[in-house]
Amino acid sequence: MTTSHATPVQQQIVSHPQPVTHPTSTPQSSTLPQTTTTPQPAAWIPTGTPVIDINPRHRLIMEQEFDFAVSLAADQDREAARQTARVRRNLARTERQRLRDQRKEEQKTMQTNAVEEIANSRHNTAPEDMLSVILVLPDQQELNKTFSKDTLSETLHLYIEGVTDVVMAKLVYCGQVIPRRRETLSALGITGNCRIIIEEADFEDSSDERESEEEQSPEPKQLLHITDISDLERRQSRVFDSLLPAVDITVDRDNIVDDVLTLYRSKPDIIHHRLNVTFEGEEAALDVDGLTREMFSCFFLAMFLKMFSGRTHKLPMVDTRTLFNDTLVIVGKIISHAYVLCNYLPPALSPVVYVLASSGCCSDDLILSSFMSYIPETDQQLVNSLLSQHFDGIHEELVNFISTYGGYEVPKQSVIRQSIVDIAKLNMVVVPFVPIARIKVGLDCYPLLWKGVSESLIVSLLDKFKPTPAKVINLISYKSSDNATMSMLEERIKSYLERFIRSLSKPQLLAFLRFWTSSDTLCIRKLNVEFNSTEGINRRPIANTCDAVLHVSRMYFSAEELAQEFNLHLNDTSARVFDSV
Repeated sequence: MTTSHATPVQQQIVSHPQPVTHPTSTPQSSTLPQTTTTPQPAAWIPTGTPVIDINPRHRLIMEQEFDFAVSLAADQDREAARQTARVRRNLARTERQRLRDQRKEEQKTMQTNAVEEIANSRHNTAPEDMLSVILVLPDQQELNKTFSKDTLSETLHLYIEGVTDVVMAKLVYCGQVIPRRRETLSALGITGNCRIIIEEADFEDSSDERESEEEQSPEPKQLLHITDISDLERRQSRVFDSLLPAVDITVDRDNIVDDVLTLYRSKPDIIHHRLNVTFEGEEAALDVDGLTREMFSCFFLAMFLKMFSGRTHKLPMVDTRTLFNDTLVIVGKIISHAYVLCNYLPPALSPVVYVLASSGCCSDDLILSSFMSYIPETDQQLVNSLLSQHFDGIHEELVNFISTYGGYEVPKQSVIRQSIVDIAKLNMVVVPFVPIARIKVGLDCYPLLWKGVSESLIVSLLDKFKPTPAKVINLISYKSSDNATMSMLEERIKSYLERFIRSLSKPQLLAFLRFWTSSDTLCIRKLNVEFNSTEGINRRPIANTCDAVLHVSRMYFSAEELAQEFNLHLNDTSARVFDSV
């Protein structure tokens, strides 16, 4: 018989001090197995007393069996969890497929109804309320369709998906995506014949559940705030790609303002077309943007003298002749059309107009700097003196300045800058607010082209277009001869030409640029120079404005000779008349 205390020999095989539980024990023997014949020593040992196993092999087998049972139970639990998850995924997948099939059936029904609705509208709508639309499919196939101006955008999407192979239509009009909402085409700005590009949208981009009409926000989604010129250029490129083929127009140089305004007023859909311009009384020329740039440049130059005020930065005048009709709206449309077609923006228009039209607010610094370019040069010098805290001997001029531009009292020296900023806001924003708002309506003729454009981007864009001698020289690309002698002569002419450009004043540089490109801004990405060998009375600079190519003779033998002859031809009014190409 063993005792409850181990001998020194037995203590060498004592196990860990916890009770032994057999894997197959029953609930009645929760601690140790029991037999009916021979009582086990463990049955006599109180719970918690260390157990002595005389057979180490038997003890090892028991521990292995116990570990195996625990591991098996854990594996069974994991497998059961995996099976449950698999069943749950299969049920969810089946439900998604059922909903997808149901949605497809509903979509087919809606597409069929949309096709019938548009077919009925064609019979019940007056011809003047119909639109002729060219649909450009993803494979570049074109479909000519007519729709009512009251057709819903959602119905148009469903119609296109019903009559084409497009699964989920994405419609692009003038570079912007037409939202899939219950709004009419006229409410979205589509009021004339146009071209709509159809793309295949990602199915994941559309929501699984269509929001109810009450939950949908009536306001359009806000665009991202763009601050990079390349983003605006991508918008411009998308609008240009969506334009319809060119239409022929004829304008009179001597009456260009009235001619162009009448043209855009009588043909409101012209903003959706490219242009092929001819000047009345001049030989017809092939217009590859050169004549179009010339028309816009001449139009804005004459229009600013007639309807705008300001020294170098122009603002629309508050004039009843233009304020209560569509004249300023048309001017805004022409500005956007010129930018899309020719990359041309009128440089004299104050940047405040562009910024207010795009983002709705202007910084004080921009308003003040534009105000300095708006007022006469004598007033500008006075403002510079005031901002520099030089007040000696200018009290009378200051009183005159304050009263002229809407002030009522002479400000103290400590607040002179803020007072001048307030006067600038009054004259640059408050007074011309309604005319600027009318121009903004026209600028938005291409939906979302100018939306979200930052002030810094507008300033950078106008500065990029502003010509300087250094910018002009950097844009020049010379086409040199392979002949060594000719190449040597051309290198000399290059230095003469660049010296001539550096010597030009600002008005002379603008005149030279108009002769070269038919524009007074650097809206051309590259200026080309080619050489010829004309001499004598036939030697003169010749410009191909469409491609911005200047043809220069190699046969000048001094910089003064080139400058004298160039100035002679630039001052000749006949040099501005286009010949046929």
